[in-house]
Amino acid sequence: MPDLRGKYDIHDLRGKYDMPDLRGKYEMPDLRGKYDMPDLRGENDMLNLLGKYDTPDLRGEYDIHDLRGKYDMPDLRGKYDIHDLRGKYDMPDVHGKYDMPDLRCKYDILNLRGKYDMPDLRGEDDMPNLLG
Repeated sequence: MPDLRGKYDIHDLRGKYDMPDLRGKYEMPDLRGKYDMPDLRGENDMLNLLGKYDTPDLRGEYDIHDLRGKYDMPDLRGKYDIHDLRGKYDMPDVHGKYDMPDLRCKYDILNLRGKYDMPDLRGEDDMPNLLG
């Protein structure tokens, strides 16, 4: 591969195409202080809202562990265990019934070494090797 460094440099296009120089032409006006916007820095800080609005402190009030025993929910622990379904549904035992060949190691990528007439390309497509 030829050395293309600097050949297609983006800065190399300057002056080649008829693009007008727009620097400074479309300047955005300085709007600071022109519009009556209040300074909200720190105003809507979450910590700053504490005590400003009349909301009760609900920390610990609606703790999820606090709901135990309050509502009439049955204790379902262990009832719907996924391992508990073994033998309950009529699923056939497929293990060994279908004639699937054991493909382990057959299509192992390491097993292909030396089997096909492929040249050893290690180090051939190394990126630093292309520069020289």
